[in-house]
Amino acid sequence: MLYTEINKDNFINIMSRSKYSFSEDGARELFIFLDNDEGDCVFDPDGINEMYTEYCCIDEFIAKFNLDKYTTIEELENTCEYLIKIDKESFIIRN
Repeated sequence: MLYTEINKDNFINIMSRSKYSFSEDGARELFIFLDNDEGDCVFDPDGINEMYTEYCCIDEFIAKFNLDKYTTIEELENTCEYLIKIDKESFIIRN
């Protein structure tokens, strides 16, 4: 089997394509998060896209799941094991 090492720029370039719907900043933070994992892994952009979702704000998350018990990212962060903050409002969670 042939493997290619994916660097941060390649990852961001691939994951920020419209097919995968991550922003460039989101893809950058996701790369940093995944790169902290120990060991090598196979780069599977479709699998990553299925496993993680980026939200522009808490209101988008609330609307998608009809969950009004969260009003801030911090409240959601206390209940999610995998929440990656991108900036003050946007974040990625593991599905």
